[in-house]
Amino acid sequence: MSDPTDVVAEGGAAAVAAKEKKPKPNPWVDNIESLVVAVILALIIRVFVLEAFVIPTGSMAATLYGEHFDLKCENCGFKYAVGYSPGYEPIFERILCPNCGFRPLSLPSPSGGDRILVNKVLYRFDQPKRWDPFVFVNPTCRAGENPPKTTYIKRLAGLPGDRIEIIRGDLVVNGAIARKPAAAQEALWMPVYNSDYAWRDPVPDKPWKTDNRTWKLDGTKLVANAQDAVGWAEYSGRLYFQGDCGTVRDTYGYDYDLLVPSDRSPNNGAGFNVVADLRVSCDVKAGSKGALALALTCDDFEDRAILDFAAGDAKIQRGHDLPEAAWKLLAAGKLPQSPAGATRHVEFSRVDYLLTLKVDGQAVATKDLWTAEFIPKEYHTAKERAVDPPNIDGWWKSGVRLGAAKAGFELSRVRIDRDVYYTNGLENRSRNQYRAFSVPEGCYFALGDNSPESWDSRHWHEAGFDPWVPADHLIGKALVIWWFPTRIGFIH
Repeated sequence: MSDPTDVVAEGGAAAVAAKEKKPKPNPWVDNIESLVVAVILALIIRVFVLEAFVIPTGSMAATLYGEHFDLKCENCGFKYAVGYSPGYEPIFERILCPNCGFRPLSLPSPSGGDRILVNKVLYRFDQPKRWDPFVFVNPTCRAGENPPKTTYIKRLAGLPGDRIEIIRGDLVVNGAIARKPAAAQEALWMPVYNSDYAWRDPVPDKPWKTDNRTWKLDGTKLVANAQDAVGWAEYSGRLYFQGDCGTVRDTYGYDYDLLVPSDRSPNNGAGFNVVADLRVSCDVKAGSKGALALALTCDDFEDRAILDFAAGDAKIQRGHDLPEAAWKLLAAGKLPQSPAGATRHVEFSRVDYLLTLKVDGQAVATKDLWTAEFIPKEYHTAKERAVDPPNIDGWWKSGVRLGAAKAGFELSRVRIDRDVYYTNGLENRSRNQYRAFSVPEGCYFALGDNSPESWDSRHWHEAGFDPWVPADHLIGKALVIWWFPTRIGFIH
């Protein structure tokens, strides 16, 4: 009887001999097989899952850049982009830093547009959502265009069956204000002022007008030494700006051709519209006493958020030039607990008829203003608007003020941002037009983030097209910017 170990040994020897006789694989064949498999997988992913696109124009700026110049302001160091169109020379006199208004001394070579990835599967299983950045086949593409612009990216503003209105820069859907999700709203805030970028050549009373007793601008910080009475610092605007002192308008650093009055409509159009939807934020170094006020002005009223550090309370008020006792209390809350002397991050915003005060990222007080008590008369009912189109001349004043009382404060990282302002007309980028759009079933309404420079649903019908994106034209939802390195991130 054979030993089992011998059997194993004999079998092992036979296997080794067989292996030695097996021909060696051809590396060229293996490489070609791997390449074919990779190409097939890439095609499957491109056709059915993800596809890369290049953004050619600035219709979605500043969320997405098309071909552009990357600039750094010589006065304050703020970095920003200015759109570039091959064949059109930018006009130096109209290029202004969004933070300080300084004109550049030179322009660099242009850079290409953002590279993005688009999810082509999502809309097969889920309905598109309002405010999605979405890619679609251009519904206005004419046969014979060379080259045809076959794909567009915009923001999805209207769903099938919606009644869309644009009133004073806001989107009204089915008679109600259309508020944005938090991520989309964050993407649509546009910079007005950032104290981290101090002006190299200060100008009296700019960018802050103060009483010189309570407040002073110390480099990148605003410092207050307040006694019993409230002392105020008022944002007073940028250099070279045509308009009221401190009034925030729908200027775009990306666009260099907006501040141009029309002969038929002077002081009208993008760059001249007053934006009432604002946000002011800052880091506050304060003790355990005193009060700080963040105020957003609009026409002849003002919304104030007051933080009472001694009492640990906060409140939001609205009023006019009246004694504070006559102001209307809109909301109140308690400040989050924090160690004495800690730096607090404070943010106060008025956007889409919602007032919000946040402290250290926590909502302390909010007030919904989309009520008959606060909204303008023209918003009340869609039926009334259909019969008597509203007067939408817009706001005439907006701005930011900071107040301090009974303590010293040091404010750093002071920022002012404005919301996107949707205009109605394209030719003069006019605010003085009223239109309502009823979106058919199976169609969508598209708007560009760079409202005055976007060829979208608002204007397609002016050129003889239907102002809709049919459902079968949808390609997918934009996911990420994957190139350039400084622009990599999710798209909201």
